[in-house]
Amino acid sequence: MNKITRREFLRGSAAVVAMGAIAPVMSVNAESDEVVELTVHDIYNSTVVDFSLPAITRIQEICGVHLTNTVASSATDDDQAWTLMISSPDSMPDIIVSSSMENMEKLGADGGLLVLNDYLDEYCPNIVAAFEKYPELKSASTACDGNIYEICGMKEMVSSFTYVIRQDWLDAVGAEMPTTVDELHEVLLKFKSEDPNGNGDEIPVISRWQSDFVGHILGLWDSGTGLLVRDGKVEFQPMEENFKVGMANVVQWYAEGLIDPEVFTREDARNVLYGENRGGFTIDWPASTTQYNQSLADTVPGFNNVVMGVPVDQNGNQYMKFKSTPYAGTGISINCKNVEAALTLIDFLYSEEGQILSTYGIEGESYTIEDGEYVFGDVITSDEGGITSGRENFGCIHHLGGIDPVELEYAIVTNEETLEGYELYSENADWYPTDLYNDYNFKYTSDELQEVTLILSSIESYVNEKCQSWILGSSDFEAEYDSFISELSVRSVDRLIELAQAAYDRVQ
Repeated sequence: MNKITRREFLRGSAAVVAMGAIAPVMSVNAESDEVVELTVHDIYNSTVVDFSLPAITRIQEICGVHLTNTVASSATDDDQAWTLMISSPDSMPDIIVSSSMENMEKLGADGGLLVLNDYLDEYCPNIVAAFEKYPELKSASTACDGNIYEICGMKEMVSSFTYVIRQDWLDAVGAEMPTTVDELHEVLLKFKSEDPNGNGDEIPVISRWQSDFVGHILGLWDSGTGLLVRDGKVEFQPMEENFKVGMANVVQWYAEGLIDPEVFTREDARNVLYGENRGGFTIDWPASTTQYNQSLADTVPGFNNVVMGVPVDQNGNQYMKFKSTPYAGTGISINCKNVEAALTLIDFLYSEEGQILSTYGIEGESYTIEDGEYVFGDVITSDEGGITSGRENFGCIHHLGGIDPVELEYAIVTNEETLEGYELYSENADWYPTDLYNDYNFKYTSDELQEVTLILSSIESYVNEKCQSWILGSSDFEAEYDSFISELSVRSVDRLIELAQAAYDRVQ
């Protein structure tokens, strides 16, 4: 059983009540036994939802609907499934889910989705309350033309990735927890030279995010590889001074043997290198990264990953570049014959009862309440893939919308190290400036999006290629940086910034 030890998620908890007055949810057909049949396109990050699983079945029963997924259960390609669906507009399903905001907004602008603005006040009191509580959710759900074609989802917890470091290795080399990026560098050098694992094969910096590693590690110097909104101004980070400082340091760290030599190619790096007791520092989701403390307890005695605070960068700032942002959600097709039923279903997912079902499942089956705390049952905790997999296999993860409460992250945690880490990041809100957006959801027009996509396809591949070559030492960063900037100009980076700035300003 997995018990929430730090945060309560009671019926009527502060997290839910704060959203506003929660309206009672009634079945669309409360006066009859008729069930409304609704078809759904639901494949999300290669996962096709099974609407026969317990939690989502209970949601359907409460809302008086029956859902049928039109995506084949064997499908694994989101883009392919999307293209197939929109190729037959007259037969698109009632409800449409996508992991791409751009796809949803384009389909809406092209007339394939209903404009939901005028429906919300009448049918969706819980969504209206969520929009009032979380303005960023409304902003994400609103297209550049002012219309709402989809209702996005979000995580309530602002922190997503954190810095994670081996406390047992810090102890072994007699080092304190680093508080600046320079101190972190010194610690990593100690990890490399002072043999904290007793085998002499340590890899101080590891990452399981091959294609995203550069963007992650550059966050230590308040930089990255893409667009950033800072104080209302859009910048392309590789053109800024922070990038020059950061990349020079990353190149140095790699040359010093501090970074995994196979960081761009190693499969399953986190499992492999932690399992071999070789990894020391990473940037990742803390709930899963600290669970190695338990899973490796027998094979790597003393293994102890802990969450590290944001180190002070070269400018004296502590900025965390990775925070939760709203994600693409659910729209209603123009083919839908029972819009009220579809809206009632989606709105329910933003209610207190809907949140509980989507978070914990069914009382007595997937969780119990003990001393006022929600406790996951064996059907969730015994899943071989972990708690998240257990929730998915019970039907809690359905992609139809809703807000994952802070308490969900705490419920997934199985150790004190992550609980302390979450509290550390939660207590330091200034690490997440409200005027700093690393993963901003730009609202482009259809024409703008077409142009941006074309420019990015050229620029992103070029930036990734150059960053890898500099880090691996196959080319010289210092010697090539000026020509790199010139090439970005040739590839229309100024136009990209202009389009992004217009998209940002449009919704302010």
